Amino acid sequence: MRLAGLRYKHVMRPLSPREKQCLESLMQGQAPGQIAAPLGLSVSAVHAYLRTARRKLECGTIEQAITKAIRFEIVQ
Repeated sequence: MRLAGLRYKHVMRPLSPREKQCLESLMQGQAPGQIAAPLGLSVSAVHAYLRTARRKLECGTIEQAITKAIRFEIVQ
């Protein structure tokens, strides 16, 4: 898309440190309940962080979000 001779570049919103933590823990095979306890969070808070990360990465599923986060080196 061009606006007055300028090119529009879409930029993803950055993930918060907690969103990254939750994604990385999920990548390591931990369930939301296992992620929540050591971080002092509720399971619903972990789900909320994962949902927000998925939306920021503009993905329909958490699996797609993890793949995109790895591809763009957002998570390790």
